[in-house]
Amino acid sequence: MLIEINGANALGGNALVITGGSSNVQGLIINRFSGTNVHSIVLEIPISRVTYDGQSVEQTKAPVIGMYASTSRQKVNVLKENGGAKDRGSWVQVSRLANPLVNELIIDTPVKDRWNAAEPEDEGQFQEFYKNP
Repeated sequence: MLIEINGANALGGNALVITGGSSNVQGLIINRFSGTNVHSIVLEIPISRVTYDGQSVEQTKAPVIGMYASTSRQKVNVLKENGGAKDRGSWVQVSRLANPLVNELIIDTPVKDRWNAAEPEDEGQFQEFYKNP
């Protein structure tokens, strides 16, 4: 097991020890998100507001709930001589994730940017990847 905190070798006093029953697991701690901004949006919504027909999971004829999230950035990033940066231009979608993680598992590498920029309703163009992963 290898885990890290703040990208540093955490041997010394920072080793992680997990104990359960008669087992001990020890390892290093790695925080892959150190120095980055990580955001969560958590919504609690009654299931009757989410299902297609407004019924509970037990009563609905379509119990599958789909969702996706996208990331956008401005089209142009100008790097200044002093090390600063200025973002300009329209916002473009550069990534999207969904349940299941189609992009990570099914879409071929050369096509990932095109898939990331597409909206879910335009996924018909990627059917061959779904049929033959």
